[in-house]
Amino acid sequence: MIVKEISSILRFYSEEILFCRKHTFFGGPAVKGSQRITELDALRGFAAIGVVLWHYSGHFDSRPWEAVFGPFYYQGLYLVDFFFVLSGFVLSKAYFRKSRQYNLAENIIRRAARIYPLHLFTFGLVFIGQFIMTRVLREPSFVYSFNDLYHFFLNLTLTQSLGIQKGLSFNGPSWSISTEFYVSIIFFIILATSKKPVLALISLLIVSGGLLTTLIMSGHMRFIEPSIFRTLAGFLAGVVLFKICSPTKILKTRWCDLAFLLLLFLLAAGAKYGSMNSYFTEFMLVILGFPLIIFTVLNGRDIPGFLRLKFFSFLGDISFSIYLIHFPIQLFFHIAKSAGLISPDFNQPVTLLVYFAVTIVLSGICYYYFEHPVQNLINTWWTKKYVVIDKKRAGICR
Repeated sequence: MIVKEISSILRFYSEEILFCRKHTFFGGPAVKGSQRITELDALRGFAAIGVVLWHYSGHFDSRPWEAVFGPFYYQGLYLVDFFFVLSGFVLSKAYFRKSRQYNLAENIIRRAARIYPLHLFTFGLVFIGQFIMTRVLREPSFVYSFNDLYHFFLNLTLTQSLGIQKGLSFNGPSWSISTEFYVSIIFFIILATSKKPVLALISLLIVSGGLLTTLIMSGHMRFIEPSIFRTLAGFLAGVVLFKICSPTKILKTRWCDLAFLLLLFLLAAGAKYGSMNSYFTEFMLVILGFPLIIFTVLNGRDIPGFLRLKFFSFLGDISFSIYLIHFPIQLFFHIAKSAGLISPDFNQPVTLLVYFAVTIVLSGICYYYFEHPVQNLINTWWTKKYVVIDKKRAGICR
């Protein structure tokens, strides 16, 4: 009897995991056929890897294989802006439909289900890790030091990067999750309430871009929290790109393949040998560089097929887990080193390979066994609740 119960439980969870694999990056049922753009998933995965390399360089002061990964070590921070542009494009593709754009509450719930559980999980890991560092090992906090009660509540409410923080705290990379979540809420509100959402969003892009430009030129950027403007500009650039691309036929030309490769070369050369450390450079990447990369990939002939390879698609699937879990892994590497359990040389390529292997494996496990199951539970709960509400409303109308 017990064996039968155990087998039924295992069968249930195996079915749930298989169900998770059929769901997309942004939640809800998997988009069938050509609606899911697999090559963009791959770009997201590569961008996540680039951010990991940027933090590896900064947090460990080490740059193995610098000749290859130099552009990421020096300028990988700008890839966060690529996430913003890509999110604006993909969310526009998903929600610029009458069947979805007016469901404001559902859209916000599904977005929160996509973001918050993994944020909370990795936030908890960092909380435990920093506690071990400061209270058990009596060492300083690793990288991010604003880990007090105030920033604890900011992280709980995803407001840790809206301008009311003293600095980066706990799982530092989650600052972009904070700003993007609230920018997406603005996006959903405009979609649901505006008669001309495209015009409203373009106007918002012009205003935010103008404010960002004014702040840069006036030299007051250091006095005002730039993260929200940075996120807003990137996200809305993605929205505009979607509206430009959506009515046009996909070109499928090798000219776009060549343009994509040329763009990558110019960006890599500029990152490694040029001077890109300026707000103006970031602004131009958001408005022009990253949208052009997405456009050329969408309209290429051979590059999209290359990016659809299964491993690249897998990297895209787990990219959100990679982004949020890579710092906790760095933290526990540092704890093990501080405790004398390991003595890695972070400048050695083998250490980088081990770190990447651990990050990708744990990100995959997190994606299939935590991120999507929890997301699906929340989405299922909301769907059932929404059906009950609809039935009650129908009863009242009768």
